Amino acid sequence: MIHVLNQYMSEIYESIAKEKKEIILEYKCCIHDLHNKKESLIDMHKASRQKDFDYRNSSEGIHREDYIYYMNDDLVVNCASQGQKRMIILSFKLALAKYIKHISGKEAIFLLDDVMSELDENHRNALLNQLIKNNQCIITTTEKLNIPNMAIYRVNDGEITGGKK
Repeated sequence: MIHVLNQYMSEIYESIAKEKKEIILEYKCCIHDLHNKKESLIDMHKASRQKDFDYRNSSEGIHREDYIYYMNDDLVVNCASQGQKRMIILSFKLALAKYIKHISGKEAIFLLDDVMSELDENHRNALLNQLIKNNQCIITTTEKLNIPNMAIYRVNDGEITGGKK
């Protein structure tokens, strides 16, 4: 699955960021021996048992797994701006939605909470164009967005008003 997401991510990133960068996703798994998963997992937990008991915390396991992102072979955490990082994560989410559509035929529903505040107007518009292609979106924002056929709801003092644009 990761190799398929990698195929989509650079293309999606370029359409949002308006810059050509190779975006690569790597999955960091807690199990080092993927051929003997069960034994590797048991060995890992046995080796960390005393440390976990002492600290009353699980130091090893699937909760420590992570995604690592690269931009042109550099770690994103070391080279990307906050806006680039945001667009890379959004590219990942859009790539994941594209993959889900490919394997299941079902569209994703996006819930985006104040994503637009970190993006300038050009990047906002590019993101919105990507999002509204084939997805349902619920977007919270403090500013008005110009999207055709968008239902706008306002919340003032706990009261919801609005509907169609």
